[in-house]
Amino acid sequence: MTRLRWAAALLACLALAACETEPPANVGAGKTATIAVPAARGCELQRFAVAPIAHSPVGWIVPVTVDGTPLRLILDTGAERSLLTEAVVARLRLQRDPAHSTRTFGIGGLSTTQDARIGSFVVGGTGLPVASVTVGPFTLPADNQGSPDGLLGADVLSAFDVDIDAREGVLTLFRARNCPESGPPWQESYLSLGDIRRARDRLMMPIVLDDISGIATFDTGAQRTAVSERIAQRAGVTEAEIAQDRTITAHGVSAGQVAVHMHRFRLLRIGPLGIQNPLLPVLPIPNGAGDALIGADLFAGRRIWLSYASLRVFVTVRRGAQQPVALR
Repeated sequence: MTRLRWAAALLACLALAACETEPPANVGAGKTATIAVPAARGCELQRFAVAPIAHSPVGWIVPVTVDGTPLRLILDTGAERSLLTEAVVARLRLQRDPAHSTRTFGIGGLSTTQDARIGSFVVGGTGLPVASVTVGPFTLPADNQGSPDGLLGADVLSAFDVDIDAREGVLTLFRARNCPESGPPWQESYLSLGDIRRARDRLMMPIVLDDISGIATFDTGAQRTAVSERIAQRAGVTEAEIAQDRTITAHGVSAGQVAVHMHRFRLLRIGPLGIQNPLLPVLPIPNGAGDALIGADLFAGRRIWLSYASLRVFVTVRRGAQQPVALR
């Protein structure tokens, strides 16, 4: 079985986003098979695992243990499946799964790799039923501790209610609750990010770019929020204007480099949150990932609650800010 996914590992300003997976034959359209973790009974909060997260220039880093070896993974809600790089798979001497392979395509190229089988996957001292991971044939952007070993993706995260406290550096996984009327377990003020959808275990949310409505992937693996060429065109940005924009050099899923254009828009709004005059990368984002990637840069200094079962996303209100909140 070959899984299709889109990946864009952008050095300098963007991290890796993995999207667009072809669902296995036994899974309904628009969904992927999440790990099998029993949900909570009723709406009572039941903590499952707690792990530290560290803010890094390449993203939020979560320590995990795979087959007894400590690893560093990027917390990536935009990745459909958890991933280890090919170098890590070789170092751990993990067996490949000839029955399951992944074609990774996106900025920089196209590649195909067999998945890797693992015996144990531990987050916050708690074992998770993860039997295999995607293998990434690339090196992730490095921080002062070197390149991260892979991604902690939506196949794991979507099995839980997820509390990401970027300020205190704590990731908490709660047993999933289907309680649409319940808010996050915080004492401080928070905002709801609107009508959330779920597509292949990714959380999708409505956005407005200038005056154009669209849908975006909530992607903590992207260091910087980016928009698609499609919505930029719908917002009236011409190819001639894009050609005049400043570019950055980015690395993708192959060894080559690509130029990414940075365009200045008037407004990007995500629910009640908005940013005036944002300078955003314009990328060839596949249809399955929507019109934009909402990255970790827009949520620095906030606390985030993700409920995949209830389709709710909440973020804390910054102290002293008025609504609607202007993100800076």
